[in-house]
Amino acid sequence: MTKKSNRIGYIVICLLLTLAIAFLGSYAVTLWKETYGEPSTPETPVVDDRPLNERLETVTGAYTLTVSGANELIVSDDGATQLGVDGAEIVVDGGADGATVRATGDGAGAIQAEGSLTFKNITFKDETPKGVLEPNYLAFDGVLRFENCVFEDSISLKTNTNASFVDCRFISSISRCYSVWVTSGSAYFTNCTFTGYRGLKIHEASTSVDVVEVTVDGCTFQDLTEKVGVVIGLLGVDPSTVSIKNSAFNNCQPWDSDGSIEGVDGLYETDMYTSEFTFITENNTITSNACLHEYLLIESGASSCTLEGYEKFECINCRDIVVRTYAMLEHSHEESERIEASCTGTGSVTYICECGDSYTETLNKLGHAYEIKQTEVTTEEGAAYTLYTYTCADCGYVYTRKGVCLHVDMNNDNICDGCGMANNRIKKPITQEDLEG
Repeated sequence: MTKKSNRIGYIVICLLLTLAIAFLGSYAVTLWKETYGEPSTPETPVVDDRPLNERLETVTGAYTLTVSGANELIVSDDGATQLGVDGAEIVVDGGADGATVRATGDGAGAIQAEGSLTFKNITFKDETPKGVLEPNYLAFDGVLRFENCVFEDSISLKTNTNASFVDCRFISSISRCYSVWVTSGSAYFTNCTFTGYRGLKIHEASTSVDVVEVTVDGCTFQDLTEKVGVVIGLLGVDPSTVSIKNSAFNNCQPWDSDGSIEGVDGLYETDMYTSEFTFITENNTITSNACLHEYLLIESGASSCTLEGYEKFECINCRDIVVRTYAMLEHSHEESERIEASCTGTGSVTYICECGDSYTETLNKLGHAYEIKQTEVTTEEGAAYTLYTYTCADCGYVYTRKGVCLHVDMNNDNICDGCGMANNRIKKPITQEDLEG
């Protein structure tokens, strides 16, 4: 009995402890709710996929926007595209993985910082409409800073710009356009790379204020196929300063001695005498200015009846592109539908090419092929006349005519089948219009 009693007592104690723990737990939860309120359920983060201009146009003060993937920035067709309000300090950061900003829209105005605007780890793509000369550039304006950015299309710096570029890469993808065109203000390039057709252009635009200062430090101009590394036009302000130092110019082109006033092969050319502005070049290196092209086929397309064929070649040394085109092929039309002509109606034949191109030819109506029966008729009044009966051998149409024969020759013997008259101008076949005429 003693062991059984001990076991029962033990079970009772365990049940009491369980109830006590449950009570204390419930009390603790109630006390927590009374003190701190209901625990919040984590909300699913909302992804803001609006264009950057909509997300930033009303920003004030210091603001950092972290972006990823592809982001759209719609360029206004009515003046500048303003990011932030006056005094805003905006940072757009693509993070360690980087992000893309696609400039879209119908506008050609500048992307304008109302305060200061910094882009980090961003690849820019210009998908706005292309025109001639300056409209081919994606324009920026204001106080700007770019760090570790890639520009896959040409950009320009507009009125009152103060821009810094650090560890950026510029690609001139259109043969007549420079990677960067500084049209006014000041610009500073540090540890940047310029590739493609053309490098840096420093030239006052007709609608801009003067260029004040441009510094190129520790940059690389690599395999430019159209121009020297730096092209200087009209600066328009005294003093203006252009400084090129500690930079490498590899396989860029000779300076244009016919169109420019001064220059150094591979490095720069200018439309002004360097004595007219402050010009500094120091500690730069220049390698071979001419590329011995070695082309490889990188892309091709066969000719068809709707597209020209082509072959695209790229130089493995300087990335120069050569494209050969081949004429389109002729369409190969085959008959797809035929509607035969009849005695009284036209027909048609439709031909179609495998590409979808088609055309239709009209088949002239055949006209009736009459057989003629000549009958002598005497009326009740005693009048006599000849009745010609024309019966179409194809459709059975019957037409009668009194008096004069229409002279039809169906067997091509130049003798009228109706009246027997010989005439080489007899009709075959005759038409309804002949009968009714």
